[in-house]
Amino acid sequence: MKLFYKIIALTLLMSLFISSLSFASVPEIVAKSAILIDGNTGQILYEKDSHKEMYPASTTKILTALIILENHKLDEIVTIDKDTPFTTGSRIYVIDGEKFTVKELLYAMLLESANDAAVALAKFHSGSVEEFSKVMNFRAKEIGATNSNFVNPNGLPNKEHHSSAYDLALIGKEAMKNETFSKIVSTYKYNIKPTNKQSETRYLTSSNKFLYASGSKNKISYKGKNIDIKYDSIVGIKTGYTDLARQCFVSAIKKDGKYLIAVILKSEGKNIYVDSRTLLDYGVDNYNYVTIFKKNDILANIKVASDKEIPITSDKDINVLISKKDSNLTITKEIKLDKDIKLPYKADQVIGHVNILVATKTIASIPLIAPYEITDKPLLSDKTINLANSNNKISKTTVLFIILKVLLAIIIWRFIMTLINLIKRKFIKRN
Repeated sequence: MKLFYKIIALTLLMSLFISSLSFASVPEIVAKSAILIDGNTGQILYEKDSHKEMYPASTTKILTALIILENHKLDEIVTIDKDTPFTTGSRIYVIDGEKFTVKELLYAMLLESANDAAVALAKFHSGSVEEFSKVMNFRAKEIGATNSNFVNPNGLPNKEHHSSAYDLALIGKEAMKNETFSKIVSTYKYNIKPTNKQSETRYLTSSNKFLYASGSKNKISYKGKNIDIKYDSIVGIKTGYTDLARQCFVSAIKKDGKYLIAVILKSEGKNIYVDSRTLLDYGVDNYNYVTIFKKNDILANIKVASDKEIPITSDKDINVLISKKDSNLTITKEIKLDKDIKLPYKADQVIGHVNILVATKTIASIPLIAPYEITDKPLLSDKTINLANSNNKISKTTVLFIILKVLLAIIIWRFIMTLINLIKRKFIKRN
């Protein structure tokens, strides 16, 4: 009997101890397709069918806005043509001959999700929606979004108009680099003053409720609690909805020194906020940055046919997110040169990658950029090198955390044994 009690106590103790040291499991979400990336490097932290072709709905407008911002000034004047007012869906009801600034139409498109504003900007840039779509697809390919095809600037339903969670994450990451874009998508209210055709002010409110929604009508059930949708750490970016696409959302967070972007496609109702917060919090809570290379560190020495070695260095600190559960695993780098590139290598050309691996899993890929023109053929074969970096080991904080847990376990053990002895004494007295 004594052994039996001790086994029960030990089982309870170990389950408590192990659970307190465990890390969050992979998130469960409603969305049919999703991804979570590091907003700085593009490193993937979570994905669910992220390359599957999906309807992007109004998240399309992220790319539209990026193209406009890269090519136009905010104070340029856009005159509405006779066809744009008939654009369907969400809109600000533009009028034939009405004049807006580029800035006003960008706010209308990104906050109010105005389809007519998107069409007006597309025509202003390219002359027609069809021509602007070509620009969109070209720019998407430049960004790396190769599994997308855009046929309009707003995401209205079309069987030929599709993207993927992965592609939208890349597009969102690129767009958020633009200061004006990031300012607009982090704003939840904007007013368009009366125009030459409209005597009343247009009041715009963002469709991204993470930025402002609170109170009894703006609650979500999250981790067993009823909380406000509003999430103070959110910095953007764009929602979307059509009957075919369902609820779509590209969101970004800056919290605890981390910058993450989540994409949710084909979710339902308020689940876009639950799904998005689930992914964003998963990244914030379970990953830490580790500096793999410091600025001016040599990423690789490229040996060429003339026996000359060309050092390729980092122009900035390179950090990757390491899962807390992997913090004591070996980190290695794998140098991969692009064998298809023809000589000469041009200055600033990507000639390969350094893959960062935890154990055997690649977690990040860093481009190798030629520092100047290289005319000789590289002789370096693919190789893996161990990274000598003290940051890869368990930190002192982690060790202290474990020691405290052990001490707590001992205290709980003593308490359980004392409780068992009291129960035994009462049982003996009764008999």
